[in-house]
Amino acid sequence: MTDNIINLDDHRPHLTAYVACLECGKDWFAVAPADTVHFECPACSKLSGVVVEPASPEFLNAFFRGVRGKKENTKRTMVVLNAQRMIEGGAFNG
Repeated sequence: MTDNIINLDDHRPHLTAYVACLECGKDWFAVAPADTVHFECPACSKLSGVVVEPASPEFLNAFFRGVRGKKENTKRTMVVLNAQRMIEGGAFNG
């Protein structure tokens, strides 16, 4: 009887996205339900991960806010450049 049970969560729409933590700058690829806005960071465990949007002034302001030092600035700049390169290469086009 249980072999007829279907888990509906297995069939809900999901997204694949390049995500970065606004707190620590960690970047990663995430697969999550399509309506997910914030992701838990695998490095700092804060719910501060968001989809990297290199053309969004709001994202850029939030991502670079409070950055201290050249090393941290360079790390976050590379995340933004990687995202732009992936978008231009068609990695996340429908």
